[in-house]
Amino acid sequence: MYDFTGEDKIRCELITAILHSCELNGLNSIPLVNAGIVPPLLLFLQKGSLEIIQVTVKLLAELSSVEQNKVLIAKAGAIPVLMKFLMGHHSLDQIKVDITYILSNLASDTHNAHEIDSEAAVVRLFTMMKSKDTGLQDSLKTLQFMAKDSQTVRKHVVEMGMVPIFYALLRGKVSTVCHQSILNILCHISRSCEDSRPIIPSADDVKYLISLLGSNASMEEKESAVIILEVLLNAEETRSTILSDDKLLTLCVEYLQQGTAKMKESVGVLLSNFAHFGLEDATILLAFSRTNVISACKAVIDDASSSEKTRKHAAKILCHLSFHTPRLTLKRPPLLTYLDITGLKKFKVCRVHGGNCGNRNNTFCLIEADVIPSLVNLVRQGVLPSAEWAVKALYTLVENSENIRKGVDFLMQSDLLAPLIALIGKDHSSTEASILILEKVFRFKKYRDSKYGLVAKTALTQTVSALDNCDLRTLASTTLMHFNTETS
Repeated sequence: MYDFTGEDKIRCELITAILHSCELNGLNSIPLVNAGIVPPLLLFLQKGSLEIIQVTVKLLAELSSVEQNKVLIAKAGAIPVLMKFLMGHHSLDQIKVDITYILSNLASDTHNAHEIDSEAAVVRLFTMMKSKDTGLQDSLKTLQFMAKDSQTVRKHVVEMGMVPIFYALLRGKVSTVCHQSILNILCHISRSCEDSRPIIPSADDVKYLISLLGSNASMEEKESAVIILEVLLNAEETRSTILSDDKLLTLCVEYLQQGTAKMKESVGVLLSNFAHFGLEDATILLAFSRTNVISACKAVIDDASSSEKTRKHAAKILCHLSFHTPRLTLKRPPLLTYLDITGLKKFKVCRVHGGNCGNRNNTFCLIEADVIPSLVNLVRQGVLPSAEWAVKALYTLVENSENIRKGVDFLMQSDLLAPLIALIGKDHSSTEASILILEKVFRFKKYRDSKYGLVAKTALTQTVSALDNCDLRTLASTTLMHFNTETS
Protein backbone atom coordinates (compact mmCIF):
# COMPACT_ATOMS: atom_id res chain seq x y z
CA MET A 1 0.00 0.00 0.00
CA TYR A 2 2.84 2.41 0.82
CA ASP A 3 5.81 3.00 -1.51
CA PHE A 4 9.06 3.39 0.41
CA THR A 5 11.39 2.74 -2.53
CA GLY A 6 12.67 6.28 -3.12
CA GLU A 7 15.65 8.14 -1.72
CA ASP A 8 15.91 8.81 2.04
CA LYS A 9 14.67 12.35 1.53
CA ILE A 10 11.46 11.12 -0.09
CA ARG A 11 11.04 8.46 2.56
CA CYS A 12 11.60 11.01 5.27
CA GLU A 13 8.98 13.33 3.82
CA LEU A 14 6.47 10.47 3.48
CA ILE A 15 6.94 9.30 7.07
CA THR A 16 6.70 12.91 8.29
CA ALA A 17 3.48 13.33 6.32
CA ILE A 18 2.01 10.19 7.90
CA LEU A 19 3.18 11.32 11.32
CA HIS A 20 1.78 14.85 11.16
CA SER A 21 -0.88 14.98 8.49
CA CYS A 22 -2.90 11.91 9.43
CA GLU A 23 -3.37 12.95 13.08
CA LEU A 24 -2.67 9.39 14.19
CA ASN A 25 -5.00 7.85 16.72
CA GLY A 26 -6.33 4.45 17.70
CA LEU A 27 -8.67 4.28 14.73
CA ASN A 28 -6.34 5.15 11.89
CA SER A 29 -3.06 3.73 13.23
CA ILE A 30 -4.34 0.16 13.49
CA PRO A 31 -4.96 -0.13 9.71
CA LEU A 32 -1.44 1.19 9.08
CA VAL A 33 0.10 -1.55 11.23
CA ASN A 34 -2.20 -4.21 9.79
CA ALA A 35 -1.19 -3.10 6.27
CA GLY A 36 2.46 -3.85 7.02
CA ILE A 37 4.03 -0.47 7.74
CA VAL A 38 6.27 -1.76 10.56
CA PRO A 39 8.77 -3.99 8.62
CA PRO A 40 9.94 -1.20 6.26
CA LEU A 41 10.17 1.20 9.22
CA LEU A 42 12.46 -1.26 11.01
CA LEU A 43 14.56 -1.52 7.85
CA PHE A 44 14.93 2.26 7.79
CA LEU A 45 16.09 2.20 11.41
CA GLN A 46 18.89 -0.18 10.50
CA LYS A 47 19.97 1.31 7.15
CA GLY A 48 18.60 4.85 6.96
CA SER A 49 20.24 8.19 7.49
CA LEU A 50 20.10 10.03 10.81
CA GLU A 51 17.20 12.16 9.56
CA ILE A 52 15.06 9.18 8.58
CA ILE A 53 15.93 7.35 11.82
CA GLN A 54 14.66 10.31 13.82
CA VAL A 55 11.26 10.50 12.12
CA THR A 56 10.92 6.69 11.96
CA VAL A 57 11.40 6.40 15.72
CA LYS A 58 8.80 9.14 16.23
CA LEU A 59 6.28 7.28 14.05
CA LEU A 60 6.92 3.95 15.82
CA ALA A 61 6.43 5.70 19.15
CA GLU A 62 3.01 6.93 18.01
CA LEU A 63 2.01 3.52 16.66
CA SER A 64 3.17 1.68 19.82
CA SER A 65 1.00 3.84 22.07
CA VAL A 66 -2.11 2.09 20.71
CA GLU A 67 -2.91 -1.10 22.64
CA GLN A 68 -3.97 -3.15 19.60
CA ASN A 69 -0.69 -2.44 17.80
CA LYS A 70 1.72 -3.68 20.47
CA VAL A 71 1.67 -7.38 19.65
CA LEU A 72 1.92 -6.83 15.87
CA ILE A 73 4.84 -4.43 16.23
CA ALA A 74 6.71 -7.00 18.34
CA LYS A 75 5.85 -9.82 15.92
CA ALA A 76 7.37 -7.78 13.11
CA GLY A 77 10.72 -8.06 14.91
CA ALA A 78 10.85 -4.60 16.44
CA ILE A 79 12.29 -5.50 19.83
CA PRO A 80 15.74 -6.80 18.70
CA VAL A 81 16.12 -3.80 16.37
CA LEU A 82 15.15 -1.33 19.08
CA MET A 83 17.46 -2.99 21.60
CA LYS A 84 20.39 -2.73 19.18
CA PHE A 85 19.90 1.04 19.13
CA LEU A 86 19.49 1.19 22.90
CA MET A 87 22.68 -0.80 23.45
CA GLY A 88 24.63 1.34 21.00
CA HIS A 89 26.16 4.75 21.53
CA HIS A 90 24.03 6.88 19.29
CA SER A 91 24.88 10.54 19.19
CA LEU A 92 21.36 11.78 19.81
CA ASP A 93 19.90 11.25 23.30
CA GLN A 94 16.41 11.99 21.98
CA ILE A 95 16.51 8.81 19.90
CA LYS A 96 17.23 6.81 23.08
CA VAL A 97 14.35 8.57 24.80
CA ASP A 98 11.95 7.69 21.97
CA ILE A 99 13.15 4.09 21.79
CA THR A 100 12.79 3.69 25.55
CA TYR A 101 9.27 5.09 25.24
CA ILE A 102 8.44 2.51 22.54
CA LEU A 103 9.83 -0.29 24.72
CA SER A 104 7.81 0.93 27.70
CA ASN A 105 4.66 0.73 25.57
CA LEU A 106 5.47 -2.72 24.21
CA ALA A 107 6.43 -4.04 27.67
CA SER A 108 2.87 -3.67 28.97
CA ASP A 109 2.17 -6.89 27.05
CA THR A 110 3.49 -9.86 29.09
CA HIS A 111 4.91 -11.74 26.09
CA ASN A 112 6.66 -8.61 24.86
CA ALA A 113 8.07 -7.96 28.34
CA HIS A 114 9.67 -11.41 28.35
CA GLU A 115 11.18 -10.82 24.90
CA ILE A 116 12.60 -7.46 25.98
CA ASP A 117 14.06 -9.19 29.02
CA SER A 118 15.67 -11.85 26.81
CA GLU A 119 17.37 -9.12 24.79
CA ALA A 120 19.39 -8.02 27.85
CA ALA A 121 17.39 -4.80 28.17
CA VAL A 122 17.65 -4.84 31.94
CA VAL A 123 21.36 -4.14 32.11
CA ARG A 124 21.11 -1.32 29.58
CA LEU A 125 18.14 0.31 31.29
CA PHE A 126 19.87 0.11 34.65
CA THR A 127 23.02 1.60 33.16
CA MET A 128 21.03 4.50 31.75
CA MET A 129 19.53 5.21 35.17
CA LYS A 130 22.83 4.92 37.00
CA SER A 131 24.48 7.38 34.64
CA LYS A 132 21.45 9.68 34.94
CA ASP A 133 20.95 9.25 31.21
CA THR A 134 17.90 10.55 29.44
CA GLY A 135 14.65 8.58 29.33
CA LEU A 136 14.43 7.87 33.07
CA GLN A 137 10.64 7.89 33.12
CA ASP A 138 10.26 5.41 30.26
CA SER A 139 13.15 3.25 31.51
CA LEU A 140 11.37 2.90 34.85
CA LYS A 141 8.02 2.29 33.16
CA THR A 142 9.57 -0.49 31.05
CA LEU A 143 11.19 -2.10 34.09
CA GLN A 144 7.94 -1.86 36.00
CA PHE A 145 6.11 -3.98 33.41
CA MET A 146 9.02 -6.40 33.10
CA ALA A 147 9.50 -6.86 36.84
CA LYS A 148 5.90 -7.92 37.30
CA ASP A 149 6.45 -11.35 35.74
CA SER A 150 10.21 -11.67 35.29
CA GLN A 151 12.27 -13.19 38.09
CA THR A 152 15.36 -12.32 36.04
CA VAL A 153 14.55 -8.60 36.17
CA ARG A 154 13.88 -8.70 39.89
CA LYS A 155 17.12 -10.61 40.45
CA HIS A 156 19.12 -8.10 38.38
CA VAL A 157 17.64 -5.20 40.35
CA VAL A 158 19.05 -6.66 43.54
CA GLU A 159 22.37 -7.88 42.12
CA MET A 160 23.15 -4.57 40.40
CA GLY A 161 22.54 -2.66 43.63
CA MET A 162 19.58 -0.74 42.25
CA VAL A 163 17.44 -0.82 45.41
CA PRO A 164 19.33 2.02 47.17
CA ILE A 165 19.23 3.99 43.90
CA PHE A 166 15.47 3.52 43.68
CA TYR A 167 14.98 4.77 47.24
CA ALA A 168 17.24 7.75 46.53
CA LEU A 169 15.11 8.56 43.48
CA LEU A 170 11.92 8.20 45.54
CA ARG A 171 13.11 10.79 48.03
CA GLY A 172 14.41 13.06 45.28
CA LYS A 173 12.54 15.20 42.79
CA VAL A 174 11.18 12.83 40.18
CA SER A 175 7.92 12.96 38.28
CA THR A 176 4.76 11.35 39.63
CA VAL A 177 4.98 8.69 36.92
CA CYS A 178 8.58 7.87 37.92
CA HIS A 179 7.58 7.80 41.59
CA GLN A 180 4.79 5.29 40.98
CA SER A 181 6.94 3.13 38.68
CA ILE A 182 9.67 2.90 41.33
CA LEU A 183 7.15 1.93 44.01
CA ASN A 184 5.69 -0.73 41.71
CA ILE A 185 9.13 -2.17 40.96
CA LEU A 186 9.95 -2.28 44.69
CA CYS A 187 6.60 -4.01 45.31
CA HIS A 188 7.38 -6.74 42.78
CA ILE A 189 10.86 -7.22 44.24
CA SER A 190 9.72 -7.22 47.86
CA ARG A 191 7.01 -9.81 47.27
CA SER A 192 9.29 -12.25 45.45
CA CYS A 193 12.62 -11.90 47.26
CA GLU A 194 13.28 -14.95 49.45
CA ASP A 195 16.19 -13.27 51.22
CA SER A 196 15.12 -9.78 52.31
CA ARG A 197 18.59 -8.65 53.45
CA PRO A 198 19.75 -7.27 50.06
CA ILE A 199 16.59 -5.15 49.72
CA ILE A 200 16.49 -3.70 53.24
CA PRO A 201 16.34 0.12 53.04
CA SER A 202 17.61 2.58 55.63
CA ALA A 203 15.49 3.70 58.58
CA ASP A 204 14.98 7.05 56.85
CA ASP A 205 13.70 5.28 53.73
CA VAL A 206 11.24 3.28 55.85
CA LYS A 207 10.02 6.46 57.50
CA TYR A 208 9.58 8.02 54.08
CA LEU A 209 7.36 5.11 52.99
CA ILE A 210 5.27 5.57 56.13
CA SER A 211 5.02 9.31 55.51
CA LEU A 212 3.48 8.63 52.08
CA LEU A 213 0.37 7.23 53.80
CA GLY A 214 -0.38 10.58 55.40
CA SER A 215 0.58 12.69 52.39
CA ASN A 216 -1.32 13.84 49.32
CA ALA A 217 0.21 11.03 47.25
CA SER A 218 -2.15 9.09 44.98
CA MET A 219 -4.00 6.10 46.38
CA GLU A 220 -2.03 3.85 44.02
CA GLU A 221 1.24 5.11 45.49
CA LYS A 222 -0.07 4.59 49.03
CA GLU A 223 -1.20 1.06 48.16
CA SER A 224 2.31 0.28 46.92
CA ALA A 225 3.89 1.77 50.05
CA VAL A 226 1.70 -0.39 52.30
CA ILE A 227 2.67 -3.57 50.42
CA ILE A 228 6.38 -2.76 50.76
CA LEU A 229 5.96 -1.97 54.47
CA GLU A 230 4.12 -5.26 54.93
CA VAL A 231 7.19 -7.13 53.62
CA LEU A 232 9.64 -4.98 55.59
CA LEU A 233 7.73 -5.66 58.80
CA ASN A 234 8.78 -9.31 58.48
CA ALA A 235 12.46 -8.32 58.48
CA GLU A 236 14.12 -7.84 61.86
CA GLU A 237 16.29 -5.03 60.50
CA THR A 238 13.31 -2.77 59.78
CA ARG A 239 10.65 -4.10 62.15
CA SER A 240 11.42 -1.82 65.10
CA THR A 241 11.31 1.28 62.88
CA ILE A 242 7.85 0.34 61.63
CA LEU A 243 6.47 -0.74 65.00
CA SER A 244 7.68 2.41 66.72
CA ASP A 245 5.81 4.78 64.39
CA ASP A 246 2.79 5.91 66.41
CA LYS A 247 0.97 7.39 63.38
CA LEU A 248 1.07 4.27 61.20
CA LEU A 249 -1.55 2.37 63.20
CA THR A 250 -4.05 5.20 63.05
CA LEU A 251 -3.53 5.68 59.30
CA CYS A 252 -3.94 1.96 58.60
CA VAL A 253 -7.17 1.74 60.59
CA GLU A 254 -8.51 4.75 58.69
CA TYR A 255 -7.72 3.08 55.35
CA LEU A 256 -9.27 -0.17 56.57
CA GLN A 257 -12.47 1.82 57.04
CA GLN A 258 -12.40 4.11 54.02
CA GLY A 259 -9.77 2.87 51.54
CA THR A 260 -10.20 1.22 48.17
CA ALA A 261 -10.77 -2.54 48.04
CA LYS A 262 -7.08 -3.09 47.25
CA MET A 263 -6.00 -0.75 50.05
CA LYS A 264 -8.23 -2.54 52.57
CA GLU A 265 -6.61 -5.84 51.63
CA SER A 266 -3.10 -4.41 51.97
CA VAL A 267 -3.61 -2.61 55.29
CA GLY A 268 -5.39 -5.71 56.59
CA VAL A 269 -2.22 -7.73 56.02
CA LEU A 270 -0.04 -4.97 57.51
CA LEU A 271 -2.24 -4.59 60.61
CA SER A 272 -2.39 -8.34 61.26
CA ASN A 273 1.42 -8.56 61.03
CA PHE A 274 1.67 -5.44 63.20
CA ALA A 275 -0.46 -7.14 65.85
CA HIS A 276 1.43 -10.43 65.52
CA PHE A 277 4.86 -8.85 66.06
CA GLY A 278 4.00 -5.91 68.29
CA LEU A 279 1.35 -6.71 70.88
CA GLU A 280 3.84 -8.15 73.39
CA ASP A 281 5.09 -4.59 73.73
CA ALA A 282 3.02 -2.62 76.27
CA THR A 283 3.48 0.61 74.32
CA ILE A 284 2.15 -0.91 71.10
CA LEU A 285 -0.66 -2.58 73.05
CA LEU A 286 -1.66 0.85 74.32
CA ALA A 287 -1.32 2.35 70.81
CA PHE A 288 -3.71 -0.27 69.45
CA SER A 289 -6.21 0.53 72.19
CA ARG A 290 -6.31 4.15 71.08
CA THR A 291 -7.62 3.16 67.65
CA ASN A 292 -11.03 1.82 66.72
CA VAL A 293 -9.48 -1.19 64.99
CA ILE A 294 -12.03 -3.67 66.41
CA SER A 295 -15.02 -1.80 65.02
CA ALA A 296 -13.17 -1.39 61.70
CA CYS A 297 -12.57 -5.16 61.52
CA LYS A 298 -16.19 -5.86 62.42
CA ALA A 299 -17.38 -3.55 59.63
CA VAL A 300 -15.12 -5.34 57.13
CA ILE A 301 -16.44 -8.76 58.13
CA ASP A 302 -20.07 -7.62 57.97
CA ASP A 303 -19.65 -5.89 54.60
CA ALA A 304 -20.73 -8.27 51.83
CA SER A 305 -18.53 -6.42 49.34
CA SER A 306 -15.33 -7.14 51.31
CA SER A 307 -12.91 -9.51 49.61
CA GLU A 308 -12.12 -12.88 51.14
CA LYS A 309 -8.54 -11.76 51.77
CA THR A 310 -9.70 -8.65 53.64
CA ARG A 311 -12.12 -10.65 55.79
CA LYS A 312 -9.43 -13.19 56.57
CA HIS A 313 -7.05 -10.55 57.86
CA ALA A 314 -9.77 -8.74 59.78
CA ALA A 315 -10.51 -12.01 61.61
CA LYS A 316 -6.77 -12.56 62.07
CA ILE A 317 -6.38 -9.11 63.68
CA LEU A 318 -9.27 -9.86 66.04
CA CYS A 319 -7.64 -13.16 66.94
CA HIS A 320 -4.38 -11.46 67.91
CA LEU A 321 -6.15 -8.75 69.92
CA SER A 322 -8.44 -11.17 71.75
CA PHE A 323 -5.48 -13.38 72.66
CA HIS A 324 -4.10 -10.48 74.70
CA THR A 325 -7.40 -9.56 76.39
CA PRO A 326 -6.73 -11.61 79.58
CA ARG A 327 -3.62 -9.44 80.11
CA LEU A 328 -5.85 -6.37 80.09
CA THR A 329 -8.73 -7.70 82.16
CA LEU A 330 -9.12 -6.12 85.58
CA LYS A 331 -10.76 -8.60 87.95
CA ARG A 332 -13.77 -7.18 89.78
CA PRO A 333 -14.18 -7.47 93.57
CA PRO A 334 -16.85 -10.00 94.71
CA LEU A 335 -19.26 -7.19 95.68
CA LEU A 336 -19.20 -5.67 92.20
CA THR A 337 -19.63 -9.13 90.67
CA TYR A 338 -22.71 -9.62 92.88
CA LEU A 339 -24.11 -6.27 91.76
CA ASP A 340 -23.61 -7.39 88.16
CA ILE A 341 -25.57 -10.57 88.82
CA THR A 342 -28.42 -8.50 90.25
CA GLY A 343 -28.66 -6.73 86.89
CA LEU A 344 -27.21 -3.30 87.66
CA LYS A 345 -25.77 -2.13 84.32
CA LYS A 346 -23.28 0.17 85.98
CA PHE A 347 -21.42 -2.82 87.41
CA LYS A 348 -21.54 -5.05 84.33
CA VAL A 349 -18.55 -7.41 83.95
CA CYS A 350 -17.38 -9.54 81.04
CA ARG A 351 -19.33 -12.81 80.85
CA VAL A 352 -16.16 -14.82 80.11
CA HIS A 353 -13.20 -12.91 81.51
CA GLY A 354 -14.95 -11.89 84.71
CA GLY A 355 -13.82 -8.30 84.84
CA ASN A 356 -13.40 -5.06 82.95
CA CYS A 357 -11.61 -5.94 79.70
CA GLY A 358 -10.55 -2.41 78.84
CA ASN A 359 -7.19 -0.85 78.12
CA ARG A 360 -7.42 2.90 78.66
CA ASN A 361 -9.64 4.12 75.82
CA ASN A 362 -10.80 0.92 74.16
CA THR A 363 -11.39 -2.79 74.58
CA PHE A 364 -9.87 -5.80 72.82
CA CYS A 365 -12.54 -8.11 74.21
CA LEU A 366 -14.61 -9.70 71.44
CA ILE A 367 -17.58 -9.93 73.78
CA GLU A 368 -17.63 -6.35 75.00
CA ALA A 369 -16.98 -5.12 71.45
CA ASP A 370 -19.99 -7.17 70.21
CA VAL A 371 -17.94 -8.91 67.52
CA ILE A 372 -19.00 -12.48 68.31
CA PRO A 373 -22.09 -12.49 66.01
CA SER A 374 -19.92 -11.34 63.08
CA LEU A 375 -17.32 -14.04 63.67
CA VAL A 376 -19.93 -16.76 64.15
CA ASN A 377 -21.57 -15.69 60.90
CA LEU A 378 -18.18 -15.99 59.19
CA VAL A 379 -17.88 -19.56 60.48
CA ARG A 380 -21.40 -20.35 59.29
CA GLN A 381 -20.54 -19.15 55.79
CA GLY A 382 -17.70 -21.65 55.81
CA VAL A 383 -15.52 -19.82 53.29
CA LEU A 384 -11.83 -20.52 53.85
CA PRO A 385 -9.54 -19.15 55.10
CA SER A 386 -11.66 -16.40 56.74
CA ALA A 387 -13.83 -19.00 58.51
CA GLU A 388 -10.71 -20.68 59.88
CA TRP A 389 -9.40 -17.42 61.35
CA ALA A 390 -12.83 -16.66 62.79
CA VAL A 391 -12.67 -20.01 64.61
CA LYS A 392 -9.17 -19.20 65.85
CA ALA A 393 -10.41 -15.84 67.15
CA LEU A 394 -13.30 -17.54 68.97
CA TYR A 395 -10.91 -20.12 70.41
CA THR A 396 -9.21 -17.36 72.41
CA LEU A 397 -12.33 -17.30 74.60
CA VAL A 398 -11.82 -20.89 75.75
CA GLU A 399 -8.03 -21.44 75.69
CA ASN A 400 -7.47 -19.89 79.14
CA SER A 401 -7.89 -22.60 81.79
CA GLU A 402 -9.69 -20.20 84.15
CA ASN A 403 -12.38 -19.34 81.61
CA ILE A 404 -13.07 -22.63 79.80
CA ARG A 405 -16.52 -23.28 81.26
CA LYS A 406 -17.71 -19.69 80.84
CA GLY A 407 -16.22 -19.47 77.37
CA VAL A 408 -17.77 -22.74 76.19
CA ASP A 409 -21.20 -21.81 77.55
CA PHE A 410 -21.00 -18.43 75.86
CA LEU A 411 -20.01 -19.86 72.48
CA MET A 412 -22.61 -22.60 72.58
CA GLN A 413 -25.33 -19.97 73.17
CA SER A 414 -24.28 -18.58 69.79
CA ASP A 415 -25.19 -21.90 68.07
CA LEU A 416 -21.60 -22.42 66.98
CA LEU A 417 -21.52 -26.22 67.25
CA ALA A 418 -23.03 -27.12 63.87
CA PRO A 419 -20.85 -24.69 61.86
CA LEU A 420 -17.74 -26.01 63.65
CA ILE A 421 -18.60 -29.59 62.75
CA ALA A 422 -19.17 -28.54 59.13
CA LEU A 423 -15.57 -27.29 58.89
CA ILE A 424 -14.09 -30.65 59.89
CA GLY A 425 -12.36 -32.24 56.93
CA LYS A 426 -12.29 -29.14 54.70
CA ASP A 427 -8.52 -28.74 55.06
CA HIS A 428 -5.86 -29.33 57.68
CA SER A 429 -5.84 -25.84 59.22
CA SER A 430 -9.60 -25.37 59.51
CA THR A 431 -10.02 -28.93 60.81
CA GLU A 432 -7.43 -28.31 63.50
CA ALA A 433 -8.97 -24.97 64.48
CA SER A 434 -12.42 -26.55 64.82
CA ILE A 435 -11.25 -29.57 66.79
CA LEU A 436 -9.36 -27.33 69.22
CA ILE A 437 -12.67 -25.73 70.25
CA LEU A 438 -14.61 -29.02 70.13
CA GLU A 439 -12.10 -30.60 72.49
CA LYS A 440 -12.96 -27.90 75.03
CA VAL A 441 -16.71 -28.14 74.34
CA PHE A 442 -17.00 -31.91 74.77
CA ARG A 443 -15.33 -31.85 78.14
CA PHE A 444 -18.84 -31.04 79.34
CA LYS A 445 -21.47 -33.75 79.34
CA LYS A 446 -24.42 -31.54 78.41
CA TYR A 447 -22.83 -30.75 75.07
CA ARG A 448 -21.83 -34.35 74.42
CA ASP A 449 -25.47 -35.25 74.96
CA SER A 450 -26.79 -32.44 72.78
CA LYS A 451 -28.40 -33.04 69.39
CA TYR A 452 -25.10 -32.30 67.66
CA GLY A 453 -23.02 -34.54 69.94
CA LEU A 454 -23.55 -37.69 67.87
CA VAL A 455 -22.96 -35.78 64.61
CA ALA A 456 -19.67 -34.45 65.97
CA LYS A 457 -18.64 -37.90 67.20
CA THR A 458 -19.27 -39.39 63.76
CA ALA A 459 -17.37 -36.60 61.99
CA LEU A 460 -14.44 -36.93 64.37
CA THR A 461 -14.34 -40.72 64.00
CA GLN A 462 -14.16 -40.39 60.23
CA THR A 463 -11.53 -37.69 60.54
CA VAL A 464 -9.24 -39.74 62.78
CA SER A 465 -9.03 -42.56 60.23
CA ALA A 466 -8.37 -40.14 57.35
CA LEU A 467 -5.75 -37.91 59.00
CA ASP A 468 -2.08 -38.34 58.14
CA ASN A 469 -0.94 -35.72 60.64
CA CYS A 470 0.02 -37.32 63.94
CA ASP A 471 -0.65 -34.29 66.16
CA LEU A 472 -4.05 -33.63 64.65
CA ARG A 473 -4.99 -37.30 64.88
CA THR A 474 -4.04 -37.24 68.55
CA LEU A 475 -6.16 -34.12 69.12
CA ALA A 476 -9.18 -35.71 67.43
CA SER A 477 -8.71 -38.91 69.46
CA THR A 478 -8.52 -36.90 72.69
CA THR A 479 -11.78 -35.17 71.79
CA LEU A 480 -13.45 -38.54 71.11
CA MET A 481 -12.27 -39.87 74.48
CA HIS A 482 -14.50 -37.31 76.22
CA PHE A 483 -17.52 -39.24 74.89
CA ASN A 484 -16.45 -42.22 76.99
CA THR A 485 -16.54 -40.09 80.13
CA GLU A 486 -19.78 -39.99 82.07
CA THR A 487 -19.02 -36.97 84.24
CA SER A 488 -17.94 -33.46 83.32
